[in-house]
Amino acid sequence: MSLLNRCMRIGDYSDDSGPATLDPSSLLRHVSILGTTGSGKTVMGKIILEECTLEGIPSIVLDVKGDLARMALPIADDPKADSKRQSEWSKKAEVRIWTPKDDSGLPISINPFKIPPQDLDDNEQLDAWDRMASGLSVILGYDVSKHPGLGVKRFLERVLIRLAIKNSVPSNFGQLGKAIRELDPEEYDDLLNSSAIKGLERRANALDGGGKDMYTSGTPLSIPMMLEPRLDGRTPVNVIYLSTLVDEGQKMTFIQQFCRELYDWMLTSPSQSPQVMVFLDEAAEFIPAGASKPPTKPIIERHLKQARAFGVGWMLATQSPKDIDYKI
Repeated sequence: MSLLNRCMRIGDYSDDSGPATLDPSSLLRHVSILGTTGSGKTVMGKIILEECTLEGIPSIVLDVKGDLARMALPIADDPKADSKRQSEWSKKAEVRIWTPKDDSGLPISINPFKIPPQDLDDNEQLDAWDRMASGLSVILGYDVSKHPGLGVKRFLERVLIRLAIKNSVPSNFGQLGKAIRELDPEEYDDLLNSSAIKGLERRANALDGGGKDMYTSGTPLSIPMMLEPRLDGRTPVNVIYLSTLVDEGQKMTFIQQFCRELYDWMLTSPSQSPQVMVFLDEAAEFIPAGASKPPTKPIIERHLKQARAFGVGWMLATQSPKDIDYKI
């Protein structure tokens, strides 16, 4: 992706020495926005996203609080605003509001049964199956950072790989429950006993329902779909409005599955220049300090270590830097 021969303007220096700018290539080192409540973190994030749009870099916003969905609103008259830049933004941006479990925007769903890409090497394939098994374990109510959740994850990984060889990977929780019921428990007794396997089957069947859930309601999450403009000359700005998920556990699950989808995609779509910017506000909740290990933490850590090599930039904002894991 070719970038315009200009730096992104993100503000002005307080000493009137000129505009503060950011080289688009530096986005791949990732961006942190730190500040107290009301200091303008979200506004700063919005400015950088707007500049990315003008440079032709698509963005995906994980809108935890619901503030960034306002990017879809018509531009309000503001005597302090740069009217020329506002006009450029209006002509360039293609803002989409995605709403899990809700049809007030563009309904979107996640598919925890989506198998890894076939064109990964052997080690990457095993790693991808591990991520898939981890996500399913979390949805089924297990903490994969400790026993017995770790055993469940390893069990599901072995089951899924064996089913993949037979070209019969389940596509929903009912099929998963059926597959677990039909297996020979003795082949897995090094991981789980028969009682635990029965319990896992019951949990899978309990999730086998219809209606408005994260897994069946709306367009399946697809990174290529989000990065593809519908109108020529426009740059996609995708806001995933997570306020439609009232349960914090559901938000964790959605973000974890989004990160898995993004990671699998970027392994097969490398780029040396920025090809997408991801913004996560209130980041401390999802990558907390200390021993706490929510399902979002390992996959976001992996992104921040490796994503720059694939043209994926991350922007994190928080009012509590000390509450974020020091490795971040």
